[in-house]
Amino acid sequence: MAENDYPKTDGSIYYGSEANQGIYGRKGATTAYGAVSVANVATSIKAVNTGRVTLIVFNNSASIIYLGDATVTTATGYTLGISESRTIEDTEQIYGIVSAGTADLRYIEVTK
Repeated sequence: MAENDYPKTDGSIYYGSEANQGIYGRKGATTAYGAVSVANVATSIKAVNTGRVTLIVFNNSASIIYLGDATVTTATGYTLGISESRTIEDTEQIYGIVSAGTADLRYIEVTK
């Protein structure tokens, strides 16, 4: 592969026009990246998106993040440990919460 050929990789992130097809098998998928500061109250991570194929979340902090719906608590949420990632295949709104302070959550959202 020549230096400028695609897809290129940097760790687990793929770049290039064929990246979505290679990972998700869907040519023409759109990928969005972002960061959310999750607080000690239910914090919206991503809104409802009926076109969502996959949402990958990564805990980029030193605090545990708990995932769920708008009523999520640290007692009821799905645990996203420190430096862990999860793939969510759901179109509903996703929330997160931490026990104290804030936590840095990163995401990749693939839509069709």
